[in-house]
Amino acid sequence: MDVDADNFEEALGLLELHLPKAAYVAVDLEMTGIMGPPDTKVCAGDVPQVQYTKSRAVVCRPYNIVQVGICLFEERTPGHFECRPFNVFVFPRPFHERDSEGRQVKVDDHFMGLSASSMRFLSGNGLDFNRWVSKGVSYTRGDIEEELLKTLPGAAKEGSAPPAKEGGGGKDGKDKPEPTKPQDITLVNDIMQKVADFAASGGQEMKLPNMNAFIALVLRNKIAESHPHLTVEKRANPSNPS
Repeated sequence: MDVDADNFEEALGLLELHLPKAAYVAVDLEMTGIMGPPDTKVCAGDVPQVQYTKSRAVVCRPYNIVQVGICLFEERTPGHFECRPFNVFVFPRPFHERDSEGRQVKVDDHFMGLSASSMRFLSGNGLDFNRWVSKGVSYTRGDIEEELLKTLPGAAKEGSAPPAKEGGGGKDGKDKPEPTKPQDITLVNDIMQKVADFAASGGQEMKLPNMNAFIALVLRNKIAESHPHLTVEKRANPSNPS
């Protein structure tokens, strides 16, 4: 499954659903470069620590991740596995946000190094570079993430929020997104009422109205809590293929 910003929420839901069932998980990266100076080349006689040190020296070069590959292996019968691959395009796009006090949350324009041999390899294997740049799932450093979280509606003032619990801590609902705008609260409540009516009717399928990514995340969490037997899926449409 190729994943970008358009279908990331759908893929995340599938990943969360099937990850606990996986016997093991494989992870791979496609990068803008994987080669370093001659002294970073791993040799057959290198012990693990030397291999790690050489590989880290390459990673520290200005190369970027193009895709994160995750594959779940679920053992259906002894010795027989069902594979669920996720190829996630990632791209560190710039942003312009302000915190609750109106201060600009800044990030430097991300410098990206390219290796000609790696770019040729990716091109030769059909990588969609336009999709990578225009629809890659964005990411940033941990300290920038903390600043961005403060810009969300209803975010607590700096230093007043307790740290998140390990493992998600979702049972008490404190770390789950909630709408704060009156129109969003009304929209979520109306949709949840329709979902409850649908669940009670025993229907086979219900189409949710169009909404932004934040409201979709709120509804996904609420439906999972209130109606765990229901499955929420995002499907492609002609105006937004994915």
